[in-house]
Amino acid sequence: MTKTIKTPRNLLGSIVSLRLASAENSGAISIIEHRMPFGLAPPLHVHKNEDEIFHIMEGTMRFEIGGMTKRAHAGDVICAPKGVAHSFVVESTGGAHCLTIVRGTDFETMVQQAATPAHPSDEPRLVAPTAEDVENLANACARNGIEIIGPPLAMAA
Repeated sequence: MTKTIKTPRNLLGSIVSLRLASAENSGAISIIEHRMPFGLAPPLHVHKNEDEIFHIMEGTMRFEIGGMTKRAHAGDVICAPKGVAHSFVVESTGGAHCLTIVRGTDFETMVQQAATPAHPSDEPRLVAPTAEDVENLANACARNGIEIIGPPLAMAA
């Protein structure tokens, strides 16, 4: 069994930690922990090969999945099926804490490629991505079966 280094990484202001690597289990399940700041929103995207399951542990997140909107709170589980466009925005002022669970390696690998090292004491903070950040994320997504198809969700009025 391969042991994965599970040190925290910074993915555009979100602190992410790999909790279970797909290489560590025969089912190729990966679990990634996210600590996200208020207002964080990834671009609208589609996973070509993996369902993405979100288990909300703290905070409130508004999801758009296949054109439908759903607010999720601590304890909720949301599924974004493969092939369906989705995004979210963190609506709670204290940020959000969730796990993403996927079967496969695409999302896990993209996170490893697009995120930068973080210190264990780093806190999530909303940052405006640089052109280089956007290009790095787009390239990592493209290499790993994730297509960016639109802008991030905006905060509700």
